[in-house]
Amino acid sequence: MEVDLILQAQGKFWPVEIKLTATPSSGHLAALNRFKEIAGKEAAEQGVIVCRVNTPRVLPDNNLAIPWHKFSEWLEQVIA
Repeated sequence: MEVDLILQAQGKFWPVEIKLTATPSSGHLAALNRFKEIAGKEAAEQGVIVCRVNTPRVLPDNNLAIPWHKFSEWLEQVIA
């Protein structure tokens, strides 16, 4: 099990998965949730799936699906 990208911002590690899907499901969250569990307090509370959704979508276990073309905007918000 692996996470595609780990960003360090706001004093936390943010797990990011990159998927081709337009319909993220709970199966896509396993690596994000496992990373947050292992990293504990070092991890950001929210994991992110960058995929082909049309608009940002809240997913179970405090995860977020964002459109691939909005990733840079999300990243700017996290880094700011």
